Amino acid sequence: MRKSLLFSVGVAISCYASAAEAPAYLTPGAEPEITTLKSMMARSRAVACRKSTPASAVRKGGTIGNVPVYMKVSGTALDAKPLTEMKDTVLVTSYDYIYLGDNVRNEATVEYDGHGLRKTLKERDLTTRYAYTLDNSCRWLSRLVETKWDDKANWSFKSREERTIENDFVTSVTLYRQADAYDESTEEEYYTGIKSSYYELEYRTGSSSHIENNRIANAAIVKCVEYDNRGNVEREVRRVWYEPAGEYIDVYMRDNYNMSEAVVDGDKVIYTYYSLADGSTPVKVQERIQSYGRIHGSVETYYDENGNVTEMSGSGLETWREASGDSIAVYYVYADGQFVPESKSVYSADYFVPEDYTRDFSRNMQMFNYSNGEWVAGQSYSYTHHLLPNGLSEISDVINGYERSVTAKMEYSVDEYGNEQWKSLPAKVNADGSYVTTEEVSNGSYYLYCYYSAAGDLQKSIKQTFNADVNNEMVFFVMMPGDTDWSVLGEYTTTETQSGMQLRSVFKTNPDGTPCSITEYVTSSKYNNGQEFKSLETVYTYSGNGDYSAKTYEVYSQSDVTKMALSESVEMITLADGTKQLTELEYDDNGKGTVESGYRTETKAGMYRSYTYKTKTGVWDLTGAYCQDDNYTTEDGIEVYISYRMSDDQTAAVPERKTEHKEVLNDENNYTYVMNASYLWDENAGKWVGESKDEENYCYYTFEAFEANEFDPLEAYNDEYMLLVKETYYGDDYRWDHTESYGTRYEWDSDTDSWKPGDGEMRTFSADVAGNKLTTTEIIKSNDWGEVKTETKTEITERDDDMRVVMKESESVEEIVREGESQPEVHKRHSVVYYTYNDKNGLLAETRDVDYEDNGDIASQIIYRYTYTDFTIEVSGIEDAAVEVENPLQIDGRTVSAPGQTIYVYTVGGQVIASGANSVELPEATGMYIVKAGSAVSKVTVR
Repeated sequence: MRKSLLFSVGVAISCYASAAEAPAYLTPGAEPEITTLKSMMARSRAVACRKSTPASAVRKGGTIGNVPVYMKVSGTALDAKPLTEMKDTVLVTSYDYIYLGDNVRNEATVEYDGHGLRKTLKERDLTTRYAYTLDNSCRWLSRLVETKWDDKANWSFKSREERTIENDFVTSVTLYRQADAYDESTEEEYYTGIKSSYYELEYRTGSSSHIENNRIANAAIVKCVEYDNRGNVEREVRRVWYEPAGEYIDVYMRDNYNMSEAVVDGDKVIYTYYSLADGSTPVKVQERIQSYGRIHGSVETYYDENGNVTEMSGSGLETWREASGDSIAVYYVYADGQFVPESKSVYSADYFVPEDYTRDFSRNMQMFNYSNGEWVAGQSYSYTHHLLPNGLSEISDVINGYERSVTAKMEYSVDEYGNEQWKSLPAKVNADGSYVTTEEVSNGSYYLYCYYSAAGDLQKSIKQTFNADVNNEMVFFVMMPGDTDWSVLGEYTTTETQSGMQLRSVFKTNPDGTPCSITEYVTSSKYNNGQEFKSLETVYTYSGNGDYSAKTYEVYSQSDVTKMALSESVEMITLADGTKQLTELEYDDNGKGTVESGYRTETKAGMYRSYTYKTKTGVWDLTGAYCQDDNYTTEDGIEVYISYRMSDDQTAAVPERKTEHKEVLNDENNYTYVMNASYLWDENAGKWVGESKDEENYCYYTFEAFEANEFDPLEAYNDEYMLLVKETYYGDDYRWDHTESYGTRYEWDSDTDSWKPGDGEMRTFSADVAGNKLTTTEIIKSNDWGEVKTETKTEITERDDDMRVVMKESESVEEIVREGESQPEVHKRHSVVYYTYNDKNGLLAETRDVDYEDNGDIASQIIYRYTYTDFTIEVSGIEDAAVEVENPLQIDGRTVSAPGQTIYVYTVGGQVIASGANSVELPEATGMYIVKAGSAVSKVTVR
């Protein structure tokens, strides 16, 4: 059994101390080994994850199975190493719709520039164009995406992204979002772009961040700026890595309501928090100094609106390990403007080592309180374990000088979650070395006694439980080593010795598990010349209807142990009207059978009566009567609850309401069936009438498959031609554990006094997974005005060995039976969708959708086909990657103008060196520059 720690290092730290020398009272006697507690102190960062699956495993290294997958990278922060040589690849150039084999309609056509970047995407009446600026390694630094319908004059903004690349990594990203715009000249509405956010990235293994919906592995956002619709900063956060804390800390944060700043000063961080209640002027409300030095902790200071200190508090922890191996923990509090020690704990070298009851060990802890400059001993605790030769454990537990010792058998186990634990079973050792362990199981529902030889071998196990039908009397069962089932123990003897007297109790049980008798024998030097004699005996008798009686006789005079008299009787009988009557009598110890006290209860259909026996008159006096709700569980697991009320004349219990509930769970403890029903009692008819009933069924199955649309080359495009790195982390990309539920509502049929399906649908569902094939069957049945309709839907999903869906088959059979008609009307629908993939890049090549006639002939066939073209990516030189649009740029000397546009000037490395509205001046330094205004991009040389 693993003990709970007496203090929590991970949560107790909150203190700041200066870098002065440790005070004398903290200096260990030996040269200390100072511990930084980094591993104990580091605040964990939650990283989303899920169990490893075959589907995710095969995708590592940019492959699906053995097929290399050339797919556009999802995300903006990525390894941006430049290509050094031409790269042969394959790109999708056309997407076509083919009907009945010869009716072909083009759905999309794609054009690329020499670098493999998409120039245009033509989709029927919609055209999307892409404009880029590139660096001298052919990597794009900005991308503008615009769309235009054929019947519109304006191009509409769709997305815009700007980024910088340093040391072959994307280090910043600027995103623009859509905004409504209106062109008065054409009286058309369209979209334009406004800045939405700016990110700066730092790469660190193990970190994880998000930009929009893209997850960035091994990267951290160290600056984030969000803008409102007017271009004003709405929120800004800046972060830095702080090694002592082992994490990123926010050094600046500001939104419309709050602001915070943090300053790193050696081994401490000073946080200042402000309120922006008036919308502009920061008002300091709190300061926190977090220390990671010799003392770990924090000091917090709170201020009012006038800058006055309202509260100051702090606490901290210092720990070290001495040369002896003992661990020291000193706790501080902040008081009167300084830090003072409050308490200290000294832990033995192996105190925090997990307990191992297969060996001897000892651990102790001593606490001290700091008072008047001295350490005063406080609470102490020690725990010692000694392993005996027979496998038992002697355990001593001493708290503040008070010792408790026990001999126990320690059992080791690992639960279903992998948690290790030790269980302590108290043991009674006999003179010959054999022993018996005792265990209370399931909160006292039964007790388990295990008998062991002196060598520690299990001889037998005995279970002591209780027979609820016979006044909760004890019953014993036995299991021998090697057996798997419990057997009724016909006879069981226990022996106890106390104060020179020995009591031997013999329990006898009937073959059906009901108690037969209990007999006690006493041996004492004070009685019967020291010979054993029978002192008490209880004998049980039964009748066929569950009635029983138990009569107890015992010795009432120690001078004559041969004489026994009735001392107690318990009797359960069923009266003629069905009332269960339980009578308990106790007799005087005069041996004359005189009743000393008596109690009786009567229960029938929810009514409960209690009586007390009047010894003077010899009659039973009614002491109370009330209704008692009834609850029980049927053999098929239905939990029944019945509520009652007393009749108007207070002589009978009248049922009012009945509810039924049933649950069925699978091996994973998930519901597979839930039923709830309720009934009302019809007093005139003397029967239950159904009120409502609902059933809910659940079907669970697991089928991992990547849907074909994940490999759609038109959707998977993001301008980076690399191996597949798309994350399947969050479960959104393939099917995982599925649950189908379906319910049925019933109505009460008064003609048959039973439930019948109500109006609406009845649905059943089943699933079967066999290898790479999933088959689901759904049956829907409805009854509407004498027309019974049954529809059976069968779906088959097949995947290949790379977890890609290659086929989906659907079949629906609808059968309609109308009142008065002998033959049902049958309708069938059958269709299959086949998916094939391009063998060069693993992306979707074709979708074929086939509908079949009832006789199996093809009724129709539709094909969606992607056409791929071999392509060689150019990696040398810089090309103008912008689409051919009317160039608004005008150049006069070093002045570049573009009315109504924001102009950007870039170096060939992609760095923005100048920008302005309407016009901008080129640098004086000679060289080549890239100028961009709207969708237009031009290269300009200054000589």
